[in-house]
Amino acid sequence: MHVLPPYLMQILAAMDIVRQGANVMPRKQLNDVLDAKLGPDWSSKLTSFDYEHLAAASIGQVVH
Repeated sequence: MHVLPPYLMQILAAMDIVRQGANVMPRKQLNDVLDAKLGPDWSSKLTSFDYEHLAAASIGQVVH
């Protein structure tokens, strides 16, 4: 039994397909960007940080 309605389960399944097909930024590149934008001690300000991606976004969605 699912807690979510079937139409939401379909949306989540579709999002998972997109997520699995997304190109992942290499960890070193990600760390370099985070260091440049947030400072080299950014990780000390967090309780935890998971490198496993949860979603995908186009560059237009993440660049301001």
